[in-house]
Amino acid sequence: MKTHAQVLFWRLRAIFTTVHQRRNFEALLRLFLKGEGRPLPQRSQTHSSSALSRFLNHGDWPTWKLARLLREGGFAALARFAAARRGRKPRLLLILDLTSLEKAGRFPRLGNWIQTFHGVRGLHLVVLLVVYGPLRLPFGFALWRGKGSPSPAKLGLCLLEQVPAWLYAYRPLVLADTAFASAEFLKGIKALGLTAVVGMRRDRAWLPLGRLEHLEPQGRAVKLRGIPFPVWSAGYDLRHPDGRV
Repeated sequence: MKTHAQVLFWRLRAIFTTVHQRRNFEALLRLFLKGEGRPLPQRSQTHSSSALSRFLNHGDWPTWKLARLLREGGFAALARFAAARRGRKPRLLLILDLTSLEKAGRFPRLGNWIQTFHGVRGLHLVVLLVVYGPLRLPFGFALWRGKGSPSPAKLGLCLLEQVPAWLYAYRPLVLADTAFASAEFLKGIKALGLTAVVGMRRDRAWLPLGRLEHLEPQGRAVKLRGIPFPVWSAGYDLRHPDGRV
């Protein structure tokens, strides 16, 4: 383990105040470090799945302090990578995604957190991922609580507002899908001084009259309804594994 990783490990371990908590944390960390993509509690060879589940769901330890230390460690790794890299620097990518965690059954304690979105019943999280070269850093998330609450686009903007100003030196580019293609989101991106590539429906209207699907695929500047500034529109064909476009 490299020195900076060792320092981060001991800082994280110090958060937990009892020997029992530390052992559970180490067991979970082993599962993640295996890199198999399935860090499930039942796959642990040293602790029972019920013990790890209690640790995650009922344990009294500072979750947000752990998250802050992980974020600080990720940013430190990013700065080291950028300082050591020679030649052209990659752009920093800020990837927004709406992820649904499907839930079956009743969860009284979750209240109105359980919502149905696009046919999926469960928890719906807006997640912000920071990507720089080979580095991937989960930056934060926000919970969408359904109609009448802030939209996924608004939650995405709130997450982007938390991005430290010093990261702007790495020429950040926001990537988001059609869930974030609202006028509110595009206006917010411009207000933050960011550049974004956002997926849009083909039938999105543009001025004076027309739809995006009617534009030439190589791209052009257009005015979308409800947005007071021009955006650049370009089309592409996304091929499915079965060959469909």
